[in-house]
Amino acid sequence: MTSEYVSSTGDQAVSGIDRAPTKLLEETAELLANKAQNTAIEVADRADSVASVSMFSSIAVMLLALIGSYMLLSNCFARPIRQMVQEVAH
Repeated sequence: MTSEYVSSTGDQAVSGIDRAPTKLLEETAELLANKAQNTAIEVADRADSVASVSMFSSIAVMLLALIGSYMLLSNCFARPIRQMVQEVAH
């Protein structure tokens, strides 16, 4: 059994049909790549600012903890000891 189908005839009939969709796909891919790059830049900028805020917050919390510890130790230990030494000295 032989087929009388000639592939070159079919190829000629559809030649160029896929150019417009291919061009649209390439443009879409380029737009998506640009959008992804811009988003990556924005995320990096936000990450830098978040890191700065986080560092400042950590330093502030450490200073508050240090001041609180000083006040606690001063009021709970240093003042009573100072008062006891003054009473013994008089």
